[in-house]
Amino acid sequence: MALAAPSTYDRSVMKQVEELLSSARAHSARGDDHGRAGDVPQALSEWTLALEEARQVLLQDPTSREARHLEVKLRCACGGARLQLGDAARAAQDLRGLPVDSLTGPVLLNRGIAFYFTGDFDGAIADLHSIIQATPEHRTARSLRGRSLVHKQSYEQAIVDLGVALAASPDSEDFAWRGLALQRVGRHREAVADFDEAIRLDSQQAAALGNRARSRLELGETQGAVADLDASLRIQPDAPEVLLERGNARRLLGDVAGARADIERAMGLAPGDWECRPVAQRLLASLA
Repeated sequence: MALAAPSTYDRSVMKQVEELLSSARAHSARGDDHGRAGDVPQALSEWTLALEEARQVLLQDPTSREARHLEVKLRCACGGARLQLGDAARAAQDLRGLPVDSLTGPVLLNRGIAFYFTGDFDGAIADLHSIIQATPEHRTARSLRGRSLVHKQSYEQAIVDLGVALAASPDSEDFAWRGLALQRVGRHREAVADFDEAIRLDSQQAAALGNRARSRLELGETQGAVADLDASLRIQPDAPEVLLERGNARRLLGDVAGARADIERAMGLAPGDWECRPVAQRLLASLA
């Protein structure tokens, strides 16, 4: 039985599909050229146009293998570019749900980073784990998986990962994150040592100063804790949690007026649904 010739409508669709594919190829190639030249915004613009055209082809011809391959390649390219430009949320959208055979090391790393910065810590851990399996000493993967594990309260494994990262090269943020993990498992003396390093590398680390103060309080070093909280508040003067911490430390030192001033200021700065408000109220009542 002879096959029917394509109808005028079919020929029109086929022509439109080929024109879209041709345009997508051209935009993709121009994006690659801009990418190699380091012009990330222009590369992203070209890749975005190409991606839209590839998707239009797939709407008309879902079986087009070239369009499917191009769409995956362009999602990887757009995701990496958006990440370089600081748009982690849209990078995560581009990179989520990619076919397994497209997940090369660079794509996994970009997606893991995007997931981390958008708060998808489970997704970040999964992608970074795949990288670490292939390259156990991968510094960025160890660092970000360690930080993700702190968010997931898996502190012992976080300490291991951040230790591997820090063995490769010192970093203020990684010392601060490992210090926090050590603090959470009660290893306060080691935590203080890590916070010391974080602050030595970056004296503006307000969070590290505040966390070192908490460990110093646990170690009975109340004066040192107040000094750390003073320094943290010089960097971030309107931080309610830090004011509350200093108020409590001053209370422990018998500085009732200073403690009351800090706690009242913290309560005034914090939103009405502040989770620490009940604690602040109890501390304030104890000063009466």
